[in-house]
Amino acid sequence: MLMAFDGFELFEPQVELLGRHLATIENHCGIVEYDETVLRVKCRRCEVRIEGEGLHLTALTLGELAVEGDIRSVAFLPGGEGAE
Repeated sequence: MLMAFDGFELFEPQVELLGRHLATIENHCGIVEYDETVLRVKCRRCEVRIEGEGLHLTALTLGELAVEGDIRSVAFLPGGEGAE
């Protein structure tokens, strides 16, 4: 379901957490870095960084990915595919 509000752009990353063990990211542009402790994902105007232990990808498509493990932090950093 797509919900619109002021300041929202259609292709911004959509990050969903299920507890501290599963994260999904929609509208990504690719993986920048990936190992068992960090996942950096390029998006249109930012980068999403997930840190934890035992991280592993459980799904990967052109527009969505899922990672499982002991997730300790999620951050949105400047940069990305369409950064100004």
